[in-house]
Amino acid sequence: MESDNEIGTEGDRTDGVARSALQVAGAERTNELAQAYEELKRAQAELQRRWQYLAEAQRLSHSGTFGWKVSSGELVWSDETYRILGFARETNPTLDLVFDTSEISSTWA
Repeated sequence: MESDNEIGTEGDRTDGVARSALQVAGAERTNELAQAYEELKRAQAELQRRWQYLAEAQRLSHSGTFGWKVSSGELVWSDETYRILGFARETNPTLDLVFDTSEISSTWA
């Protein structure tokens, strides 16, 4: 028959193995997250670089871009679109503004 000490020792060993396994798994996950974070930073830097190239190309070609988030109705204009249409960057683009030809045509007169 086993004594209480023997059972306790076996339990401690099992706890130690489990704790070690968790520490290893935690360290591996931390490493994976660090690698993913570095990849994210590289991707963000690349995206920023591409946006800068696009903005410069739009400036040189005097063309702009816009987007419309249909679900929210939000319009997004590039800096060059604001410039072409003669609106301050602080102007909130709306469909009414876009379709109000008197506003837009007066900027082209």
